[in-house]
Amino acid sequence: MELTFAESNGGQLIWNGSTINSLGDCECEEILWELVELNLRFELLTLNAQVTTSTSDNHQELIRACFPGGASASLLVADLGTANHGLGNAHWEPRAVYLHMLKKVMTTWKGELPSIILAEKVQWTEWEIEDLEGEITHFYVKSFYDHFGQASITPQHLSHAALLHHVSYPQGLTIANPHPNIAYDLTNVRI
Repeated sequence: MELTFAESNGGQLIWNGSTINSLGDCECEEILWELVELNLRFELLTLNAQVTTSTSDNHQELIRACFPGGASASLLVADLGTANHGLGNAHWEPRAVYLHMLKKVMTTWKGELPSIILAEKVQWTEWEIEDLEGEITHFYVKSFYDHFGQASITPQHLSHAALLHHVSYPQGLTIANPHPNIAYDLTNVRI
């Protein structure tokens, strides 16, 4: 795919805080990632508004916590420094934190939820996380299609590390002696 920009009257092309003469493959991929990430966030918000049974004031915080930056971050900003983190992380353990947050949001949705989404347990193995992710993805994509008649956006990651790297992970408990290859669902633990 080729991405080009029309010439402007003396304007400069600025990306990622730097003035550039042309866009390379990495810059094009980063721009497309940002568009996909923003669409993913807005689609999740829109679907949630259609299917949630929650009347909680902090429900929007739960949705924001599904993305890097946590409950205090804005859904209107897709920070390039988080591109290979969150739901798009290639590694299962850090991705599990955000899957558990999305799982918690989905527990408020109408319809027949898969039993793994309703599971209330703290320790999850890699295979259980993979099963959870598969069920969450299937349920999300099907729910989106059922309500809007089109395919949904799914999380993506970059093929490279973005030059900006400033991810703040959600605050939580420190596990003193964690079990190897176990992810912890701390979404229901009171701190």
